[in-house]
Amino acid sequence: MSRLRTAAPRQRIHAADGPAAASDSAVQQLAAIMRAAKSRDALYAAVAKWLSQRPRFAAVGFFTAGENATLDFGPHTFDGPAFDSDAFLTNAIATAEQAQQSRLTVTTNAANIRNVTLISVPLTSSNANPPLDQPIAADVLTAAIVTSPDERADDSLLQLAAANIGMWHSDHRNTELQRQLRSTAATLDLLATIETADNFRSGCMALVNTLNQHLRCRGFVLAIRKRGRDHRLKVEAVAGMANVDSRSSLTSSLIDALHECVDRATLSTFPADDHEDRTALLAHRKLCGELQATKLISHPLKTTDNQVVGAWMAVYDSTDIPADADTLLRVASPRIADALRLSQQASATFFRQPANKARWRWLKRFTVASTLAAAVLAVPVQYRVHCDCAAEPDVRRFIVAPHEGLIEKTFVQSGDVVTAGQLLAAMDGRDVRWELAGLAAEREKAAKEHDSSLLQGDAAAAQRATLELRRIAAREHVLQRRKVQLQVTSPVNGIVLDGHLDRVENAPVTIGQALYEVAELSPVTVEVAIPDDEFSNVAAGFEVSVKFNGIDETFTGTIERIHPRSEIRDADNVFIAEVVLSNASEQLRPGMKGYARVEGETHSLAWNLFHKPWEHLRKSLPF
Repeated sequence: MSRLRTAAPRQRIHAADGPAAASDSAVQQLAAIMRAAKSRDALYAAVAKWLSQRPRFAAVGFFTAGENATLDFGPHTFDGPAFDSDAFLTNAIATAEQAQQSRLTVTTNAANIRNVTLISVPLTSSNANPPLDQPIAADVLTAAIVTSPDERADDSLLQLAAANIGMWHSDHRNTELQRQLRSTAATLDLLATIETADNFRSGCMALVNTLNQHLRCRGFVLAIRKRGRDHRLKVEAVAGMANVDSRSSLTSSLIDALHECVDRATLSTFPADDHEDRTALLAHRKLCGELQATKLISHPLKTTDNQVVGAWMAVYDSTDIPADADTLLRVASPRIADALRLSQQASATFFRQPANKARWRWLKRFTVASTLAAAVLAVPVQYRVHCDCAAEPDVRRFIVAPHEGLIEKTFVQSGDVVTAGQLLAAMDGRDVRWELAGLAAEREKAAKEHDSSLLQGDAAAAQRATLELRRIAAREHVLQRRKVQLQVTSPVNGIVLDGHLDRVENAPVTIGQALYEVAELSPVTVEVAIPDDEFSNVAAGFEVSVKFNGIDETFTGTIERIHPRSEIRDADNVFIAEVVLSNASEQLRPGMKGYARVEGETHSLAWNLFHKPWEHLRKSLPF
């Protein structure tokens, strides 16, 4: 409106008086107006109408702050010829501006109207820095009150109304702040839903399903603008529907309604309270009829740099609509638009394409598995060599025939355990006894000849008889010794390994012929057959665990020596390592076979598993 500047009439500025003079009924009526008001304009209109009906109130109006803090007429009851003059309007505006600037109640006489006083009361808030951008502190309540000359106008009702309006603004500001906080928390949850999705499509589905549950609506629709020159929207996801038929008439109506929302570039609600909005939302009207819905709420998805990504819409078929539904759609729109644009751009890259998603997941799993495998293979483990082994006696004793003759009887056979001095066999002693008897006769004869020669004084004959006696005595000594050796005994405690005369009697033997082989049972030497490819990994002093067939006990010892020359055993080229065991329990027998485990040096698990294949590979290479 035009601004006319005239000389201001006499004015009185004073601090706001309290509403103590107001009646209880006025307080109750104002409280009812505050509870019923849904918007600022509705509140101002109701208060202006209520004050105009009070005694002495000729007219009431509100001045609302516009751009650059200029005041514009809001809801008012300044009707009639008395209030249509430019002088009155200029006077009223000047009074309101003075009250706005001074934040005090301003009282002045109305221009060109007798017995009428203008009172302007600034509408202030308890919070000097309101959290929301609302012109509470800049609005002014102005009333034209009929007064008699020299009568001071009573502004108690105006002060009461201003106080109630301030409380209403504070309550609504707090309510709006709570809605925005809830919307911010919900926005964070929605962003997390998009970020944790496997791809753009699943992120959109998770988004609409989450919003559909949070807003308690019948359905929720998300449309994304296509790339390229054609900026048409495409229905990307619908709550509760895995697939959307893009050729159906309902989908076309959805796209038209969302395009209408994008073109309006603001929150669109149908049915709308404003008649102009109701007539402008033709596509929303059509869609609401097709869906038989009670309300549609849509909002464009614009990024923080004002780029349109798409639009979304909530569909309700009941009156149970959350109060913060429109706030959430409006507040969350920029952040969700940014997240959707980034997710859509990322979906075009190699690692986020659906065709390669499984490959990327497999690559990540393979990387983790390889890292774990490398860590496990690097663990130090003692290397062990598994070999065949056999028990052999530590000392072997051969019992031979002491002289030629016949074996009269044998008493042991192979495998028998014998003790030192035990009779093994007896030789036939008849020849020895016969010869000893002949020598006894010859000795008596030689003795008589010796005596006779001495009597006859034949010294030579006596000497010959003496020599003959000596020969006979020597022969008798030999025969007596042979007689003692007719009993063949074991020189040691042990086991008979070999007996050539088992169950044989009257068999002729020659001097020095081996009759038995006896080995001691303790200690026992275990011969460990080390494969030639493991020879470099074994050394004297390594601990060995031995287990024999048929014996549950495990024997342990250390390698005493390793034969420097390899041998062929069971068609394998091996090196023999000797391990001496005490065998105190005499469980081990020579010739017993088993297997041995040599505890080698400590290497990594990878070396333990792969050093043999690596050696074979190196040998097979031509260089």
